[in-house]
Amino acid sequence: MGWVLGMMINMTNVVPVPEDVISLSLPVFVLLLILFVVFLVISISFLCHACRCRRKLVYEVNQL
Repeated sequence: MGWVLGMMINMTNVVPVPEDVISLSLPVFVLLLILFVVFLVISISFLCHACRCRRKLVYEVNQL
């Protein structure tokens, strides 16, 4: 396995670097970051809501 790892490390120097690298501008990066945070907050709030609903349902079933 050692020679395979050595060959792979050696062959990474042969891979050409792409010349057309697209970089994000600062406003686009900030917009994507805000969008990610909004989706994260929404998903966590849905998870908390589902846990509360399930706990309430289990409590109501146990009362019967």
